[in-house]
Amino acid sequence: MRKTIPIVASLFAAAAGADGALNEGLNITNRNPFLGLYGVSSQQPSVMPSDGAYHGDVQVEIYNSFTGDDGDGDSIFIDGESTYATFNLRRGFGNGWAGGLEIPVVHHDGGFLDGIVEDWHDLVGLDASSRESFPRDQLAYRYLRGGTTRAEVDESLTGIGDVRMHLGKRLLQDGERTASAWLQLKLPTGEAEDLTGSGAVDVAARIQGSTRAGRYTTFYGGVGVAYLGEGDLLPEMQEDWAGSLTLGLSWQRWSKVALKLQVDAQSALYDDTTLRQIGDTAAQLSIGGSFFVGKRTILDVAVVENEWKGAASPDVGFHFRLRRVIE
Repeated sequence: MRKTIPIVASLFAAAAGADGALNEGLNITNRNPFLGLYGVSSQQPSVMPSDGAYHGDVQVEIYNSFTGDDGDGDSIFIDGESTYATFNLRRGFGNGWAGGLEIPVVHHDGGFLDGIVEDWHDLVGLDASSRESFPRDQLAYRYLRGGTTRAEVDESLTGIGDVRMHLGKRLLQDGERTASAWLQLKLPTGEAEDLTGSGAVDVAARIQGSTRAGRYTTFYGGVGVAYLGEGDLLPEMQEDWAGSLTLGLSWQRWSKVALKLQVDAQSALYDDTTLRQIGDTAAQLSIGGSFFVGKRTILDVAVVENEWKGAASPDVGFHFRLRRVIE
């Protein structure tokens, strides 16, 4: 009997860890090519790896954007597709501490989704006339100010983005609720002229948490603040501080599947402009889920849509993340 109790307890602990990993939020970032360069904090795990354990994941996102506008002396045009492959490694240090390293690879090109997006607009009755007036699958990321081109990418390119380092501390974990605190340091390893990095060091802090609300439902969320170093893109317009917010719901009716609905928002990153694409706050809605595809491996899948003040985020994105279950 004495031997049975620890075995049963360990099984319950493993099950709780698996549920916690399955109900973890989606790691969604605003991939507007002029805004996604900065170290605004995004979803982080609230359950830490155990002491000495390494956990990695690979995340691939494809975002399609089409928007343009003229303001008081400046204009912007965003037509293209960007793919982000991110490699993330975390290690547990014991006593609830963990560290992480995130390395992104960015690819800008004309893509292949324009026809699919236009067909979808036709199907649901949305106006796609602006898109249909331009060539499909072209790349044109362009910002002009005072008649001068300040940023332009019109040829396909691939480059390393800005590397991020994370340090996290568990605040709470009692089976029904979790909470953690994270610090993030973003390094200028990308190139501002290629729209793969901001050219500055950014520092961010975030509080992350989740709570069980019934047999199948978990609510989760996080709030963060970032100090943005003076970058190389549009330094005279860039804000010094940025805020971010995540709110999500995970519904786990089946043992190996959790369906998710999530909203991610961030404050405006530029001032002194009337252009919605870079001067507005932004919110994105993600619809998807997480699925066990192996004993300790989970696949996150989501469709990401621009919502409130949608010009400041891409039209549509497809999010995939393959990760290991925290033991």
